[in-house]
Amino acid sequence: MMANGARSLTNSELLAILIATGTTKKTAIEVCQDLLEKSGNSLRNLFDMDWRAMTNVEGIGPAKAITIKAALELGHRVPSEKNNEKIVLRSASDIFTYIKPTLEYLTHEEIWIIFAKNDLSLIDKVKISEGTGNAASFDIKKIMRHILDRHYCSAVVMVHNHPSGNLIPSIPDKNITRQLKEACKLFDVRLLDHIIVGEEEYFSFQESNLLDEL
Repeated sequence: MMANGARSLTNSELLAILIATGTTKKTAIEVCQDLLEKSGNSLRNLFDMDWRAMTNVEGIGPAKAITIKAALELGHRVPSEKNNEKIVLRSASDIFTYIKPTLEYLTHEEIWIIFAKNDLSLIDKVKISEGTGNAASFDIKKIMRHILDRHYCSAVVMVHNHPSGNLIPSIPDKNITRQLKEACKLFDVRLLDHIIVGEEEYFSFQESNLLDEL
């Protein structure tokens, strides 16, 4: 890596750097080749794999498995950062691009709120709830507390994922959108959109004119 850079290495070689050592019978690279084979030679599958499952590979103990999981998670978070440049949420596409790295690959549902200033520049985002499957709880009081804690917050976006891949909003999706829209009005805060996120596509309440109908 020092001589030719990280991009010159194979996946197994990169993983071998993380675990550092192999076994008496196999090198670190060979151990990582076995690990990749167990994941179907897919980093995406390896990202989803529980660390306990990784330890079924000879040469991968809990410490090495956790090291790999941590490295994969760091890599997953990189696209969500933009070198501290000002992020402006002008459209549903902008919002999707910003939040996608946070929600992609999840097998459970999460609800996030994105906070913005009056010029639609990003303040930050907060996870409101996490479900165990295709549902997550919704607490309007908790959301409003977060809004009031951010004194420059003038607009918010609700975002959640559908692990099933079906992006059509459900009746509960519409109900919680209506609740948040009404609550935001009381504090002169705009609900810009509610976006349902898939891996490569999204559904926007605003673009579908559904936000105005609620």
